[in-house]
Amino acid sequence: MSDEIENLKRENEHLKERIKWYESQIEQMETLINQYNELVRREFDNLENVVNRMGTHEVIDPVTRVYSRDHMLAYLNFIYSKAFEMNLKCALIFFDIDDFEQRTKMFEKQEIDILMREIGKFLKNAVRVPLDMVSRIGFDEFLILVTETPRENVISIARRINKSFAAQKFEIDGKMIGMTCTISIVTFPEDSKEFTKLLDLGERLIEIGKQKGKNMVIFSE
Repeated sequence: MSDEIENLKRENEHLKERIKWYESQIEQMETLINQYNELVRREFDNLENVVNRMGTHEVIDPVTRVYSRDHMLAYLNFIYSKAFEMNLKCALIFFDIDDFEQRTKMFEKQEIDILMREIGKFLKNAVRVPLDMVSRIGFDEFLILVTETPRENVISIARRINKSFAAQKFEIDGKMIGMTCTISIVTFPEDSKEFTKLLDLGERLIEIGKQKGKNMVIFSE
């Protein structure tokens, strides 16, 4: 009994330390987010610049209500410009739904849009919004930027998302659907110091995960 009490005390102290660490990071990340939001606001004052430099004026994907691909890529470039200066550590979680077209062939387009919106909501609830950013990078692909989190914790987050998604049942117009996903993880600066290479590696790992049987979390050892 005394051993259990001691273990609980140690776990409690560990949780307190983690809370202090997260609190210390919040202010730094909020400063970065505010800087980027100000940058976007200034650029949106000139729509032509936005179109030329960011490729689109959409910040939010209209279907899933998460960030758009172009906005995420612009934000990654911004983060990269600050990464070395502020010694930032980041991870990218690639989320790809398995056999999406086959699993949703019973649905109409409008129903698929509702389903995608529910999946976007699921992913936002799975991370620390706004510190972690969720974006849609393909029809059934998402990318999550996780900041200032140890690699082992990112792996735990990805595994939790993978398990929770497989257990989730979505009801769309009276029809129930369950799905699985393949997830890959890449980390900066461990896997690469270039975000373009991180993106390429994340996509390659997804393909490897699909070939190995899907419904898994895969990362570089």
